[in-house]
Amino acid sequence: MRNKVSRILFKTAPLFLGCLFWYVWGGMHCITRTFTIPVCFYNAPADTTITCPETVTVHLRARRSLVASIDRTELALHIDAKNMHTGPNKIEPNETRLLLPDGIKLVHCNPCNVVAHLAPSFSTQETQIVHQKEADSLL
Repeated sequence: MRNKVSRILFKTAPLFLGCLFWYVWGGMHCITRTFTIPVCFYNAPADTTITCPETVTVHLRARRSLVASIDRTELALHIDAKNMHTGPNKIEPNETRLLLPDGIKLVHCNPCNVVAHLAPSFSTQETQIVHQKEADSLL
């Protein structure tokens, strides 16, 4: 009887330790994910037109559980237009502008710098945002 119990423990202990190791090590493993996200502006002055790319591609790196918890519908590049000046504005995407939680790092962004052109608009009282694809088709 004692021999059977020790054999069962001898066989199940490695299985238990293997599962425990996989659970701990697998949760700490970092992965990189690529997302195509929209460019959004806030605090834009009235009577202005902003021309910029519609989307940017970001590569994010974090633990697997953190990457899985990202809500893709809320992920965007948020730009404060209050600090922009007339003409081209070079904006560097970073973790703060992406509103990323702690533990998620921005590895790469394409384009590396977003160029947004701010121009006065005389046709409307509201801010207009023209995405780069639309601006190219108007030319």
